[in-house]
Amino acid sequence: MALAALKELEKAVVAYGAANGLPAMLPRVSPAQLRGLKVNEYAVDLAQVVVWIGYLQWMREHGFQVNRDPVLESLETIRL
Repeated sequence: MALAALKELEKAVVAYGAANGLPAMLPRVSPAQLRGLKVNEYAVDLAQVVVWIGYLQWMREHGFQVNRDPVLESLETIRL
């Protein structure tokens, strides 16, 4: 939910900028900008996957192509 809120805020800022003459910008908010602490290793892994899936879904739903290899990367910002 936090990532979706950040992405929506970013979208609003980009739209505002475009409406006021600024050049178009590509999305820059990414999962690496989230922070999290979990109670065990399984929770860390699960949170990382959930965050990446949410990010990829948001990007596709808003018309951005995601060409990543690998698709999911480790998020060092979510840890024990």
